[in-house]
Amino acid sequence: MCNIKVTIKDGRASIYTPFNRDFVAAIKSNIGGRKWDADNKCWTVPEEALPQVRQIMMDVYGETDLPDASGSVTVKLTIKEDLSEYCDGVIRFKKVLALARDRDSGARAGEDVTYLEGEPTSGGSRANWKSIVPEGCVILLRHVPKSVWDRFGGSEEFDAELVDEGKEAKRKELEEEKARLLARIAEIDKELAE
Repeated sequence: MCNIKVTIKDGRASIYTPFNRDFVAAIKSNIGGRKWDADNKCWTVPEEALPQVRQIMMDVYGETDLPDASGSVTVKLTIKEDLSEYCDGVIRFKKVLALARDRDSGARAGEDVTYLEGEPTSGGSRANWKSIVPEGCVILLRHVPKSVWDRFGGSEEFDAELVDEGKEAKRKELEEEKARLLARIAEIDKELAE
């Protein structure tokens, strides 16, 4: 989940989402009566506009504040060429892979994004900075809406594969147990040889 939350009070809905320029632009241009609540860091809209706001959430984030019946998957990306965006974040599968604030800030990964190899960075010029995901990075994206994965048609920028984290954790546990048992067998063989 990407931490989307909606609360309703006195006929207004407060919309809490991770920052995304596309979401902000869509709210500003499509929802009348919207207001930015700087104190609570959320958008407020008339309660009647909530269905349209949820459609914007689905378009931008691939999910809404409502439970997704289709579920989610974990995706592993292996980056084949640098990915970058000028004055914005690098977003794939509705997840922020890298977000810089200026040329020299470096970049950070968004929610549900873990770098297994490499790290995001920043570059460009002072006025025209960019967020960068370097070639060779291996990234794990958790809670990718299954509907977003199902629409994926391949990419020249990266290889993408589904990961069964439960299976990976079990494999690691079994490999560790095997190593302990082999060490114990070596100790037994040594004792028997004496």
